[in-house]
Amino acid sequence: MSIDGQNIMTRSWQMRQSADESALEKLRQELPQMHPIIATLLVQRGLSERSSVESFFTPGLKRIEALPAMKDLAKATERVLKALQNRERILVYGDYDVDGSCATAMVHSFLRGRGAEVQAYNPDRYKEGYGISKQGVSHAIEGGFGLVLALDCGIAAVDRISELAAGGIDCIVCDHHLPGPVLPPAYAILNPKQRDCPLLGEELCGCGVAFELIRSVCGTLNLPKGEWMQFLPHVAVATCCDIVPLLGINRSLVSEGLKALNADPPPAYAALLRCAAYSGTLSVADVVFKIGPRINAAGRLNHARKAVSLLTATSLDEAMPMAMELEQLNRERRSMDKHMSEEAVELMLQEDPHMNRAATVLSKEGWHKGLVGIAASRLMERCYRPTVVLTELDGQLSGSARSVEDFNLYKALQHCEEHLIQFGGHAAAAGMSLSKESFADFKAAFEQYCASQLGEVECIPPLRIDLKVDFREWANEQFGIFFKQMNRLRPFGPGNMQAVFATEGCKARDVRVLGADGSHLKFEAYQEDNPAKGFSTIAFGFGQLAEALKEGNRFDLAYTIGTNYWNGESLLQLEAKDIIVS
Repeated sequence: MSIDGQNIMTRSWQMRQSADESALEKLRQELPQMHPIIATLLVQRGLSERSSVESFFTPGLKRIEALPAMKDLAKATERVLKALQNRERILVYGDYDVDGSCATAMVHSFLRGRGAEVQAYNPDRYKEGYGISKQGVSHAIEGGFGLVLALDCGIAAVDRISELAAGGIDCIVCDHHLPGPVLPPAYAILNPKQRDCPLLGEELCGCGVAFELIRSVCGTLNLPKGEWMQFLPHVAVATCCDIVPLLGINRSLVSEGLKALNADPPPAYAALLRCAAYSGTLSVADVVFKIGPRINAAGRLNHARKAVSLLTATSLDEAMPMAMELEQLNRERRSMDKHMSEEAVELMLQEDPHMNRAATVLSKEGWHKGLVGIAASRLMERCYRPTVVLTELDGQLSGSARSVEDFNLYKALQHCEEHLIQFGGHAAAAGMSLSKESFADFKAAFEQYCASQLGEVECIPPLRIDLKVDFREWANEQFGIFFKQMNRLRPFGPGNMQAVFATEGCKARDVRVLGADGSHLKFEAYQEDNPAKGFSTIAFGFGQLAEALKEGNRFDLAYTIGTNYWNGESLLQLEAKDIIVS
């Protein structure tokens, strides 16, 4: 669309596939109390059976307790119990991101509570890199450890775990990344992505896998539920921040973890939220944007041990100084991120001014290794296509990649592996390293593969619309039922996003410009054929449309339905996802 000759919006709307009518009718007959719109959303999401809907609507502890045991879980449990009984030294070795930090803190706290001689270890992002490092192996051997628990890493560490075994140290891998053709010689491997694992298909994060080991140990020792329930906040934070699908067991883990975080947050999270000046009911998005970056800042700019120390704090007084330090690191991270992202965008536009390529692959000496993943995400926001951002250090390139929806990044890197030293990750995000001399060949191979798989790529991702409705279809005498059932779809996140509705023929009144730069709007939206029924609407980033809406132009509105809390009162509010002025 254009206003006064200026292009404002080029984003396309993509309607989600219609619900199968026969499945929808069957579900309505089985669950007549279901609101028609909610029934349609459920069938669209593959929930067309009464049993699957009831299971989806009732996440909780029973779902967690009913989870089948992973492959090697009994073997891993027995080995942990042996280490506890024999007073062996245990090294808890975790990755340096949110998932790895939460897993490390959780397992360390649990074992320490059982009287174990346990030590936490997170590799230095810059000196050691991702996964089990040579330094980590040396530390374990020289420190006389009898057991290493590798958390959120280890599935690809064939050589390093072989070295541990040669040194007489058993290793239990708790990982969720894709296994390669050769598995490491670990004592036990807990990974739901193993083909013969009973949990195949469950997208647990690394902390979630480690949590299952804790539950199993607690069960074998006949400990009360509270012994493992206390760690649900860690699992929820890790699951949310690792951007794994909030389906299956993850839905229960996050649901229960959010309950605990909102009812009585552990000291670390209470301190982080206080530093963030946050008060309210935490959602998945709040965890991702308020808690996650502050934990991640430790591993990005300093060392993940700072985050683990905070996450193992037992009182608010102990946690606050450490949380304040992470707050300062996060502020520094934001400043550096802004500068680096601006440089990356400028370089991208220099190399591909018309955005014709199917992928973005950039490298520059001096870029902060801890921020390349964030830069890749920023570039994805600017131009929607698979993106790799690398930095040079000591003649070697290393970095991160981010993917567009429905494009498997891991397979793309497999296709280019002859040009890489190592890589790892999953469909949506990955990390890699390569020699400086291989950069041109890797870039060409990666772009060629992306072009062959994607064809024409939209520079702006389409907006997925779940349903096209009139306001009166949900804002009627059944609104209470509709709103209650819609909230039962929570927690929202990957695989179960908040529904986006589209309503045509809208107009606005009481239009107000918000924000210091006037970039946001607030107005009351109504349909032209029903002006008496209006809805408070917030529109972030649509300030340029203020005059068009004030002048009474008709528009189509894409939005989510939520609430705004003001002066202790909960008020219905729409959040605009797009506005197309006629």
